[in-house]
Amino acid sequence: MERTIVCKLNQTPAVEAAFQKTVAAFADASMIALRCGTEAKTSNKVRIQHLCYKDIRTQCGLSANLAVRAIARAAWAMKAARQKNRVVKAFKPTSIDYDQRIFDFREREEQVSLTTVEGRVRVPLILGQYQRDALRGKKPTAAKLVLKNRDWYIHIVISEEPGTKIEAISAIGVDRGIYNLAVTSTGKFHSGRKAMHIRERFASRRAKLQSIGTTSAKRVLKRLSGKERRWMRNENHRISKSIVEEAVRKKAVIKLEDLKDIRTRLKRFSRVWNRKINAWAFAELETMIRYKAERAGVTIISVPAKDTSRTCPRCGIVDKTSRSGAHFKCAVCGYRLAADLSAAKAISGRHACPERARVMEPMVSSPHCAPQKQAAGL
Repeated sequence: MERTIVCKLNQTPAVEAAFQKTVAAFADASMIALRCGTEAKTSNKVRIQHLCYKDIRTQCGLSANLAVRAIARAAWAMKAARQKNRVVKAFKPTSIDYDQRIFDFREREEQVSLTTVEGRVRVPLILGQYQRDALRGKKPTAAKLVLKNRDWYIHIVISEEPGTKIEAISAIGVDRGIYNLAVTSTGKFHSGRKAMHIRERFASRRAKLQSIGTTSAKRVLKRLSGKERRWMRNENHRISKSIVEEAVRKKAVIKLEDLKDIRTRLKRFSRVWNRKINAWAFAELETMIRYKAERAGVTIISVPAKDTSRTCPRCGIVDKTSRSGAHFKCAVCGYRLAADLSAAKAISGRHACPERARVMEPMVSSPHCAPQKQAAGL
């Protein structure tokens, strides 16, 4: 498994100037490769390289390996855009891809060696204890130089062995939603109320600043850019860590709903609701759960999402009248529970998707369970 460690660079003015020239040349080279690939109607890296490698070397002044990395970036971008029915328009001069021939990490000196248009440069790293622990004893072979807010960062890719697989004796179902970001079948709720409040606050503030339109308002907008996303990312890290740690303690697999195309199904003629759907970071949460689980040796299983909120976790009957807002009461057996917790329990007892391994957990519930007061919604 691969992991990316972000480190800040302590560059000098001379090194920064070399980075600026190199990142601009790298973007120009990517554009040349993009135009060649578009004209030849191909996204194959080898074919594009045959068409434009010499032009990139002569026009952009890049080394051989930097030229190859620029071509690879253009080819990858074309393939990714085609899968999403989009078109690549341009490459911004904000990052450079490096491989083991043009990048070297030196642990003892806490510095990296990078190839630029001005030659090879050595740049000290500004490391915290987290970065030192993660990079200790590693021999990374790939990295990405990134310009962000006038500072330079190096994203170092390291390889790690997956954790020893845990022999599962149970399963934990996880129901993801907007009003509750995650609810586990063991009864742990991770509320999304605070996230909704923060998103609405940021949306209102952005709207006011955009309506003002002055230079100072635009400066504030730039300062706020990404703040909401960083907060939500931290929240997802916290939730995913809690879920994986619980699975380790209980020697359980984690079952997640397959939420592909969920936004399309939930769209409504409401601007406020659609903003909530678009801001719902369910995929990011799943990604974090998956890579943390892989490191801990916990198995992740995808299960069908259809009718999980309408399925009784006790008798298994599916009835759309059983759920009413935040409450669930089975129309057949009368089993009562908070709706999101009921869905999580239904997920924990479901078979895996066809391409996944099958893991089942017996569904045992108390016959008397009072409904919990939760907000209506997902």
